[in-house]
Amino acid sequence: MSWNGLRRLPVGLFRGSPRLGLLRLSHNALSQLPGALLAGLERLEELDLAGNRLESLPPELFAQLGALRRLRLDDNRIKVLPQGLFTDLRQLDYLSLRKNRLSTLRPGVFDTQIHLTVLELSANKIASLEGNEFRWLQSLVELHLGQNALGELPSGLLSGTPRLRKLFLYNNNLEALGPEALRGPSNLTALLLNNNLLRRLASDTFAAVPRLQKLQVDSNKFQFLPEGSLDYLQELESLKLAKNPWHCDCAVLYLATWLRAHRRLVWDSNPKCRGPGDLGGRLLESMTFDDLCEGQWASMVRLSPRVPVKAAAMAAAAAAAAAAAQEADDEAGSAAGLAPAPAPRPLPGSDKLPGEDAIFSLGNVKVNLGPPGDNSNFNT
Repeated sequence: MSWNGLRRLPVGLFRGSPRLGLLRLSHNALSQLPGALLAGLERLEELDLAGNRLESLPPELFAQLGALRRLRLDDNRIKVLPQGLFTDLRQLDYLSLRKNRLSTLRPGVFDTQIHLTVLELSANKIASLEGNEFRWLQSLVELHLGQNALGELPSGLLSGTPRLRKLFLYNNNLEALGPEALRGPSNLTALLLNNNLLRRLASDTFAAVPRLQKLQVDSNKFQFLPEGSLDYLQELESLKLAKNPWHCDCAVLYLATWLRAHRRLVWDSNPKCRGPGDLGGRLLESMTFDDLCEGQWASMVRLSPRVPVKAAAMAAAAAAAAAAAQEADDEAGSAAGLAPAPAPRPLPGSDKLPGEDAIFSLGNVKVNLGPPGDNSNFNT
């Protein structure tokens, strides 16, 4: 009965069809359905109402459909799911509500769908979730939440979905993912987070999904990824990182190093630096410690980025140490009636002053100060 331009259906239309197993009413012009329309269809296993003009559904519409396994309500105008709408659909395996106008999900609306494997909620207007909407979906394998307006993922949202394999969150307004955001589906293999507003990521966010194989975080607002954040993903097969404003300073050194070691996993265009300065446009994986961190060293000693920072730092440290030692020796010598000690001289066969091989530290990066331009002793 699909594609017939139907606008109304009488209440008793299916009264004489108790053995009906498949009913397709898609792509008509139905704007409402009588509550008792499907009464008596106890053997119905598949119902397709997609592509109509439905704005609301009577709560008793599916009351006697205990055998129903597949239900399509996508591409309608539904704004609210009434409480109890799906209560009797305990055998439901597939439910599509894609491309409607849902802005919220009532608590408990999916509580009896313990056999549901696919839930399609993409292309709606869902702006927030309380965190308990999917608590009983223990058989769920795919959850589609893309193209909504979600600003955050509440902790515990996925705790009731231990069998989830694919999670689609693309095209939302997510700005951050905390350490508890993905707790629950430890066997997740695909996570699509592209086209959000993500700026922040906890370093252990992905610890909850160690079997992830496909990860998309392209087209977000990331300037860097926290150190160790990708190390949990030992089974990763593909990663998309492009179209993020990667800021190439010391904070992005972890990601640059990771990319060099896992180049084959990045299957879109190689991510590039957004800046600063002349680093813009350069491939992130080509960035070294010198490229990313030298400028920050320079700022610490108030020098321009390309001045030999290590030499300046060593000279200052050596001079300060020598002055302090000289002062102490002079005081001790005066008390004992001795002549002042001579000023420090370079070591034999070298132009270095004592103390010139000291360790200079910047954050978590330690560098053994050798001659200017010598990076052989960098440890990260």
